[in-house]
Amino acid sequence: MFGGSYYHIFNRGINGKQIFYKEENYPYFLSLMKRYLIDYVDILAYCLLPNHFHLVIKVKDVIFQKDDILKNEEEIGKIVSNQFRIMFVAYSMAINKQERRTGSLFSRPFKRLEITEQEYLEYVLFYVHYNPEKHGIAGNFTAYKNSSFTALCSKQSTALNRKLVYEIYGSREDFIAFHKGWHFEREEVIIE
Repeated sequence: MFGGSYYHIFNRGINGKQIFYKEENYPYFLSLMKRYLIDYVDILAYCLLPNHFHLVIKVKDVIFQKDDILKNEEEIGKIVSNQFRIMFVAYSMAINKQERRTGSLFSRPFKRLEITEQEYLEYVLFYVHYNPEKHGIAGNFTAYKNSSFTALCSKQSTALNRKLVYEIYGSREDFIAFHKGWHFEREEVIIE
């Protein structure tokens, strides 16, 4: 991972098993994201599903750490990867305790795809939000409560970098229109 780069981060439960067992697990995972990642990455989108998750992030260009300002991309990449590791371990430990289970919760290693093209970035943001509908978990992705779509559309306070998301599309209205447009096209494909 390198400073200033965009990534699609995703992972699933080991052997496709659940990673979210109870409704309160979803906000707990989000709280860990905020605790361990927000100083290192801009979170643009997320979707948490019972057995997997998706994130779209932008690694910060500069990281402030222990009275140092880090600009070296390789150092930043190592720190960000380690923050993800710490977050996954913290979440796994909590779930193992809650469910009285042992062993790994997530498949290893977590997947990360660098996003280098504007068009692909726009599509990945849609794809992350569309995931619950794609997997039959929600009838309409815009109403799924464990994704960032609603928070990005609202004007309420959020840890997401809403401003950056709007800049990617041009505006809030363009963000919404893009999602509705892709959703309509997906429905057309499904009907045919």
